[in-house]
Amino acid sequence: MENIEKNKQNELENEAENINTTQDETEAPCEETESEDTAEVTGEEVNQPDETNDIVQEETEDEVSDDTNEYEVEGDDEDEDISKVAERITRIRRSMLTSSGSIRTRSPEQNRSVTNGIPVRHSTASSSHEALKEAPAEKNGKLFNIIIACAIALLAVVIGAIVLINALNAKELMRPADYNITSGETEGTDVTVLEPVTEPTQFKVTLDFYSRKDIELATAEITLGELLDSIGFRLAENEKPSVALDTVIKEDMVITVDTYEYKTETVDEVIPFEVENTETDLIMRGTRETKEGEDGAKTTEYSIEYVNGVEKSRTVVSETITKEPVNEQNLVGVGGEFVGEDGKTYTYSMKKIVTAKYYSLAGPTYLGFDANETVVTVMPRSLTMGTKLYVKNGEFDFGARIVADEAGGMKENEIYIWISPSNPNYSELIKTTHTDMEIYFID
Repeated sequence: MENIEKNKQNELENEAENINTTQDETEAPCEETESEDTAEVTGEEVNQPDETNDIVQEETEDEVSDDTNEYEVEGDDEDEDISKVAERITRIRRSMLTSSGSIRTRSPEQNRSVTNGIPVRHSTASSSHEALKEAPAEKNGKLFNIIIACAIALLAVVIGAIVLINALNAKELMRPADYNITSGETEGTDVTVLEPVTEPTQFKVTLDFYSRKDIELATAEITLGELLDSIGFRLAENEKPSVALDTVIKEDMVITVDTYEYKTETVDEVIPFEVENTETDLIMRGTRETKEGEDGAKTTEYSIEYVNGVEKSRTVVSETITKEPVNEQNLVGVGGEFVGEDGKTYTYSMKKIVTAKYYSLAGPTYLGFDANETVVTVMPRSLTMGTKLYVKNGEFDFGARIVADEAGGMKENEIYIWISPSNPNYSELIKTTHTDMEIYFID
């Protein structure tokens, strides 16, 4: 009998030692974080009055004491199985774990002060409580992390839903209406008419650039300027499209965009002389007398316009003449006609202005007939003998004459007009020299 009781007592002591060993392994970390973990996990339990903790502690002590007494009483029975003893030990453990949640707010010193009545068993339970204090804190910490993660995930889902809803609303707003709403009158009553709306026709527009890459666009019926604004495109200052910006696009179009450039250039240039032709009867008809011309010189500054690299036009900005040109003068003999004092019309090939003197010497001429009022004398070889002339000026008309004689000592532009002593103007003329006498070479 005594041996049985000793064996049971030894089993209880071994069990208590195992619990103490577990407590020693976990006591150090539990003591370091005891205050913080207890405050975070237990919440309002930390602030409970000491009286409540004392009551819970006393109830736990009574339960342990009752279990011990029960063990001692029932230990007198020799026929009790070891298995029943094990069940009681398990019950004691459960009782200790159940009470640990209530007494973990008490410090180890408080627990020790209460357990003086049962040194061995209560010390074992107290140690077990200390070891288990860390577990709820860790569990609550993990739970807190899980809650935070779930909250973040929920927030992300809400934000995603809001973005999706806004996108769908925006798409709905941009969708063309299925009907146009118009107002009208039907038999004197205002009505609203729904007209089906068709998708706007899309046109293909190609911008063919010279100095950059071409652009292809699809657009509805808008102006070229509105199309360029809609894509945020701005033409360069030197670029010009082949159509105006206010042109409405109503069909597929290829619009050429030319590049304009402007440059200045200074050039030394020749001013060519001009030719002046003057008709005259002072030279033989059909002949020409020319006075050569001479080119001038100037410096000219040009503004040159280039389209797509090719010169299109140039404009004179300034011009400075450094040498004036001399024009060519051409005298063209054309002859003429006139009516003589005798009433006849005479045509002539040319005329000359000569100095006239008068003489009345009688006798044969160079041509062999006697001199008379149809004869004139000239310087030798200045005129061909037999040439027909008509002699007059603004005051006297001597009619048709013939070159029939020549005399030395005369000048080339002089003629001697034979005059009869019976001429009424003889006394006046024989002493006169006329410098404005006209002689016409008649046909």
